Amino acid sequence: MADIIKIVGYDSTRSKKHGTAMFDIYLNLSDFPPHVWTQIFEDRWKLETYNMKRDAWIEDNYIILHCIPEEVDKYHLEHLKSVVDTTNPDFAGFVSYRQKNDAKRKEVEVKETERLNALKGKLKFD
Repeated sequence: MADIIKIVGYDSTRSKKHGTAMFDIYLNLSDFPPHVWTQIFEDRWKLETYNMKRDAWIEDNYIILHCIPEEVDKYHLEHLKSVVDTTNPDFAGFVSYRQKNDAKRKEVEVKETERLNALKGKLKFD
């Protein structure tokens, strides 16, 4: 996944009341985030602090925000966008790190295979 994930909408058909006054508000993401992206987002959200903060988590291609509907634009949306915006480069850094490690590992494997093949040519069994 190279695309940047963004909050692109609100799904009123999935959003539902949860408890006496609270709702689960479903905000559409532009793509289905990979598991690691989701972990980074949720870890960053836990660290985000502001008045009126509510629980938020990822399911499929949604951020689910547990709050009163009137709070979404008043308190939460800008903070959610900010956390999404910082999650994207963190995830890109993870992908880059993993790709570099994979390339190094493959390079080592190629060298080891070459060493083993070289040994095969040196051995005499007469």
